[in-house]
Amino acid sequence: MKKRIRSFFHKYKHLWPLLYFFIYMPWFIILENNVTDNYHIMHCFMDDIIPFNELFIIPYLLWFLYLPAIFVFLFYHSTNEFYRLCAYEFTGMTICLLIYTIFPNGHDLRIDPGIRDNIFVNLVNFIYNNDTPTNVCPSIHVFATLSAQICLIKSPHMKELKSRKTAKGD
Repeated sequence: MKKRIRSFFHKYKHLWPLLYFFIYMPWFIILENNVTDNYHIMHCFMDDIIPFNELFIIPYLLWFLYLPAIFVFLFYHSTNEFYRLCAYEFTGMTICLLIYTIFPNGHDLRIDPGIRDNIFVNLVNFIYNNDTPTNVCPSIHVFATLSAQICLIKSPHMKELKSRKTAKGD
């Protein structure tokens, strides 16, 4: 068993950047649990005209699959892009956490989703009950999505797929 574990870590030496989560998660959880009342409300006039639609919970939840999928894909297919992804993500996450620490912020957009009763409203309620409306600007979701997509597009594997598609004339 020890030999198998040692072999895994020897083969996948580029796993070490993921140790950042031992810094990120405690810091994020502390901010999430301690910034509950005294924060700056982030709001603009457009917030008032965008209607609530519980179906948008689907892309929100898919993000939690999308981002790890890109990490896993690049981990196995492009060590350089995996390192680039880690550098982008972890630098951006650290900057976000620093901003949240210095300038606690949040939003007051939570409406009563009880206006309808369906599985999507139940999922929205689940998120509302488990995620505070704090630490929203800058958005880690937006930053992480953009940086992950950039790294995915720049990966040699994706470039190869694109060149194969172009060669076929698609």
